[in-house]
Amino acid sequence: IAGGYPSGASAFVGLDIAGTGRPDLIVAGPDYYNTGLPEGLQLGPDGSAHLSMMSTEALLPMEPLQLPEEPDLGLMPDGPVAHTVRLDTSAGIIDIIVRPDWAPHGARRFLELATAGDLDGLAFYRAVRGCLAQFGLPARRQWPPLPDDAPTGVPFLLGAVCFAAVGKHSRKSTLFICVGDMSHCFGQSPWETPIGAVAEASLDALDRIDTCYGDIAECGGAGPDTGRINSEGGQYLHNNFPLLTYIHTARCLDWPPPPRVPPLESSASRSAQPQDVSFGQHSQPFAQVGRQTTQAAQVVQAAQAVAALFHGPDAGAAPQQQQHQQHQQHQ
Repeated sequence: IAGGYPSGASAFVGLDIAGTGRPDLIVAGPDYYNTGLPEGLQLGPDGSAHLSMMSTEALLPMEPLQLPEEPDLGLMPDGPVAHTVRLDTSAGIIDIIVRPDWAPHGARRFLELATAGDLDGLAFYRAVRGCLAQFGLPARRQWPPLPDDAPTGVPFLLGAVCFAAVGKHSRKSTLFICVGDMSHCFGQSPWETPIGAVAEASLDALDRIDTCYGDIAECGGAGPDTGRINSEGGQYLHNNFPLLTYIHTARCLDWPPPPRVPPLESSASRSAQPQDVSFGQHSQPFAQVGRQTTQAAQVVQAAQAVAALFHGPDAGAAPQQQQHQQHQQHQ
C-alpha cells in the first residue's frame, strides 16, 4: 500500500513482510522527486534499497493510519491490477483503465456491463461542459444495486470514472466521466468511489463529447428527461436531441470471463425504476496509471530488500494488494 501527502514532499509505503495481507511495517520518508516512494525505498544503481538514508523514526508505525477495508477477493478479476474497456464513440475512442483495487464491486459491474453489451448504442445523455458526461440509460436490464465500495481517497480529477447513485448501496448501471476537475464536488459520500480513469491518450476525446444541451431536465437544464428516456427509449433521444454523442460499442480488451447478468427487462418495467443521476465542475488531468504501475513494481522490489533485512537474504516479499473514490445524486 503506497501513499503520499498533498505537498508531495514525503511519502509512505506499507510492507507486508509476514504475508498476512496487512502491512507489518510502515516506511515513511521524504520524496524529493515526487516518485510516490520514500527516498529510503527508491532503488539504487545496484538494485538495493537506500535504507541507510532512513532514520529510525521512519521505520515506526504511523499513527493514526486508517487502512481501507479488505475487498472481497472473489470480486477481483484474475490477472493484472488494471483492465481496459474501450468505448468506441462518435467523439472517438475512449479507453477506460478499470481499477478493481480502487472499487472492487464497481469495477466488476462495469466490466460486466461492457462484456454483456449493455452499453452499446447508448448516448451521453447528460453532458455538462467542464463537469461530467453521463451514460447508461435506458438500462437494458434491471441490475441489482451494489454495496458501496470502501473509500480510498482517489480524487475526482479529469478523466475519473464513477457510478452515479441516489444514496447508499444504490449503484446499478449508470456511470459518468469527469470532463473537468470535480474533486471539490465529489468524494464525500460513501458511494462516490472512482472505478477507473480515462487513459491519457483518450483525454482529447472527452473535449469532443457534445455539451450543447447541458444538464438534464430534472436539474433545470435543457437536456433530456430521464423518465422519458426510460419510458420511450432511445427513440426519444434521437427525435429530440439529435446532437448527442453516442457509444457505438463498449468492449473489454483484456477481461474474458462471461458476465453474471440478470435477464433483460421490458421497457415498461424499467420505466418504473428510480434513475441514477449525478452533478458536478473543470481543470487538470487524472494521475497517470502507467506511472503507478512502475511505482508498484518498485515497491515490490523494495519490499523484498526490506524483507531480506528481517528474515535473511532468501526471504521474498509477500504479494501486495492495493486499495485505492458524486455530490448527492438527483433522482
